[in-house]
Amino acid sequence: MFGVVQPKEIKKYRKYFQELIFNKKDIVFYPGKYPNSIFLILDGKVRVFLNYNLGKEFTLTVLESGDVYSGHTRAFGQAITDVKIALIPIEVFRAMLTDLPGLVFGLVNVLGDALKGSIDVIEGLVFDEAGMRLIALLQEWSRDGETTDEVFLLG
Repeated sequence: MFGVVQPKEIKKYRKYFQELIFNKKDIVFYPGKYPNSIFLILDGKVRVFLNYNLGKEFTLTVLESGDVYSGHTRAFGQAITDVKIALIPIEVFRAMLTDLPGLVFGLVNVLGDALKGSIDVIEGLVFDEAGMRLIALLQEWSRDGETTDEVFLLG
Protein backbone atom coordinates (compact mmCIF):
# COMPACT_ATOMS: atom_id res chain seq x y z
CA MET A 1 0.00 0.00 0.00
CA PHE A 2 2.87 2.39 0.73
CA GLY A 3 4.59 1.67 -2.60
CA VAL A 4 3.88 5.08 -4.18
CA VAL A 5 4.99 7.02 -1.10
CA GLN A 6 8.63 7.68 -0.27
CA PRO A 7 9.84 6.23 3.06
CA LYS A 8 10.99 9.69 4.23
CA GLU A 9 7.39 10.95 3.86
CA ILE A 10 6.10 8.27 6.24
CA LYS A 11 8.92 8.71 8.73
CA LYS A 12 7.20 11.51 10.67
CA TYR A 13 4.25 9.18 11.38
CA ARG A 14 6.35 6.18 12.42
CA LYS A 15 6.30 7.22 16.09
CA TYR A 16 2.53 6.60 16.14
CA PHE A 17 2.81 3.01 14.84
CA GLN A 18 2.65 0.26 17.42
CA GLU A 19 4.27 -2.94 16.23
CA LEU A 20 2.59 -6.17 17.32
CA ILE A 21 3.82 -9.73 16.81
CA PHE A 22 1.61 -12.82 16.90
CA ASN A 23 2.38 -16.50 16.58
CA LYS A 24 0.62 -18.85 14.19
CA LYS A 25 -2.96 -19.59 15.40
CA ASP A 26 -3.03 -16.60 17.82
CA ILE A 27 -6.16 -14.44 17.79
CA VAL A 28 -4.93 -11.11 16.44
CA PHE A 29 -8.13 -9.14 16.92
CA TYR A 30 -11.76 -9.58 17.88
CA PRO A 31 -14.80 -7.28 17.99
CA GLY A 32 -14.16 -4.33 20.28
CA LYS A 33 -10.43 -5.00 20.78
CA TYR A 34 -9.09 -2.16 18.59
CA PRO A 35 -12.13 -0.08 17.57
CA ASN A 36 -10.14 3.07 16.77
CA SER A 37 -7.20 1.52 14.94
CA ILE A 38 -6.06 0.50 11.48
CA PHE A 39 -3.97 -2.63 11.01
CA LEU A 40 -1.19 -2.73 8.45
CA ILE A 41 0.04 -6.28 7.87
CA LEU A 42 3.83 -6.02 7.74
CA ASP A 43 4.56 -9.73 7.46
CA GLY A 44 2.56 -12.96 7.50
CA LYS A 45 -1.09 -13.85 6.92
CA VAL A 46 -4.23 -13.21 8.97
CA ARG A 47 -7.55 -14.99 8.42
CA VAL A 48 -10.51 -12.63 8.93
CA PHE A 49 -13.65 -14.49 9.95
CA LEU A 50 -17.05 -14.26 11.57
CA ASN A 51 -17.76 -16.47 14.57
CA TYR A 52 -21.25 -17.84 15.13
CA ASN A 53 -22.97 -19.90 17.81
CA LEU A 54 -22.01 -23.56 18.16
CA GLY A 55 -18.47 -22.85 16.95
CA LYS A 56 -19.38 -22.10 13.35
CA GLU A 57 -16.99 -19.80 11.54
CA PHE A 58 -17.11 -18.08 8.16
CA THR A 59 -13.88 -16.88 6.56
CA LEU A 60 -14.24 -13.48 4.89
CA THR A 61 -10.72 -12.96 3.59
CA VAL A 62 -7.04 -13.56 4.20
CA LEU A 63 -4.88 -10.50 4.80
CA GLU A 64 -1.28 -10.54 3.61
CA SER A 65 1.74 -8.26 3.78
CA GLY A 66 0.76 -4.73 2.69
CA ASP A 67 -2.95 -5.17 3.39
CA VAL A 68 -4.85 -2.87 5.74
CA TYR A 69 -7.84 -3.62 7.92
CA SER A 70 -9.99 -1.58 10.28
CA GLY A 71 -10.47 -2.66 13.87
CA HIS A 72 -14.04 -1.38 14.11
CA THR A 73 -15.71 -4.44 12.48
CA ARG A 74 -17.41 -7.40 14.13
CA ALA A 75 -14.91 -9.83 12.61
CA PHE A 76 -12.15 -11.83 14.25
CA GLY A 77 -8.59 -12.19 12.98
CA GLN A 78 -6.40 -15.24 13.47
CA ALA A 79 -2.75 -15.61 12.49
CA ILE A 80 -2.33 -18.25 9.78
CA THR A 81 1.45 -17.80 10.02
CA ASP A 82 3.61 -15.83 12.40
CA VAL A 83 2.49 -12.24 11.88
CA LYS A 84 3.91 -8.75 12.36
CA ILE A 85 1.42 -5.87 12.33
CA ALA A 86 1.63 -2.11 12.63
CA LEU A 87 -1.30 -0.75 14.61
CA ILE A 88 -2.11 2.83 13.58
CA PRO A 89 -4.59 5.10 15.38
CA ILE A 90 -7.38 5.93 12.94
CA GLU A 91 -6.93 9.70 13.39
CA VAL A 92 -3.24 9.36 12.45
CA PHE A 93 -4.18 7.25 9.42
CA ARG A 94 -6.66 9.96 8.33
CA ALA A 95 -3.92 12.59 8.68
CA MET A 96 -1.59 10.41 6.60
CA LEU A 97 -4.19 10.11 3.83
CA THR A 98 -4.65 13.89 3.79
CA ASP A 99 -0.93 14.67 3.95
CA LEU A 100 0.21 11.90 1.57
CA PRO A 101 -2.32 11.65 -1.28
CA GLY A 102 -0.27 8.87 -2.90
CA LEU A 103 -1.49 6.58 -0.11
CA VAL A 104 -5.03 6.88 -1.43
CA PHE A 105 -4.08 5.02 -4.62
CA GLY A 106 -2.62 2.15 -2.62
CA LEU A 107 -5.65 2.08 -0.35
CA VAL A 108 -8.01 1.95 -3.34
CA ASN A 109 -6.11 -1.09 -4.63
CA VAL A 110 -6.31 -2.85 -1.26
CA LEU A 111 -10.03 -2.09 -0.92
CA GLY A 112 -10.65 -3.25 -4.49
CA ASP A 113 -8.95 -6.57 -3.72
CA ALA A 114 -11.07 -6.95 -0.58
CA LEU A 115 -14.26 -6.23 -2.52
CA LYS A 116 -13.28 -8.74 -5.20
CA GLY A 117 -12.71 -11.36 -2.49
CA SER A 118 -16.10 -10.62 -0.94
CA ILE A 119 -17.85 -10.90 -4.30
CA ASP A 120 -16.07 -14.22 -4.98
CA VAL A 121 -17.31 -15.58 -1.63
CA ILE A 122 -20.88 -14.39 -2.25
CA GLU A 123 -20.93 -15.85 -5.76
CA GLY A 124 -19.65 -19.16 -4.43
CA LEU A 125 -22.33 -19.29 -1.75
CA VAL A 126 -25.11 -18.33 -4.13
CA PHE A 127 -24.20 -20.24 -7.28
CA ASP A 128 -21.99 -23.21 -6.29
CA GLU A 129 -23.15 -26.44 -4.71
CA ALA A 130 -21.52 -27.60 -1.47
CA GLY A 131 -19.23 -30.09 -3.22
CA MET A 132 -17.93 -27.44 -5.61
CA ARG A 133 -17.33 -25.01 -2.72
CA LEU A 134 -15.30 -27.69 -0.92
CA ILE A 135 -13.22 -28.34 -4.03
CA ALA A 136 -12.61 -24.59 -4.46
CA LEU A 137 -11.57 -24.28 -0.81
CA LEU A 138 -9.13 -27.19 -1.07
CA GLN A 139 -7.68 -25.69 -4.27
CA GLU A 140 -7.25 -22.33 -2.56
CA TRP A 141 -5.49 -23.95 0.40
CA SER A 142 -3.16 -25.84 -1.92
CA ARG A 143 -2.27 -22.60 -3.79
CA ASP A 144 -1.49 -20.89 -0.51
CA GLY A 145 1.02 -23.63 0.29
CA GLU A 146 -0.19 -23.96 3.86
CA THR A 147 0.52 -27.23 5.61
CA THR A 148 -1.17 -28.78 8.59
CA ASP A 149 -0.93 -31.86 10.77
CA GLU A 150 -4.71 -32.18 10.80
CA VAL A 151 -6.41 -34.89 8.76
CA PHE A 152 -9.91 -34.67 7.40
CA LEU A 153 -11.82 -37.81 6.50
CA LEU A 154 -14.47 -37.40 3.84
CA GLY A 155 -16.99 -40.13 3.43
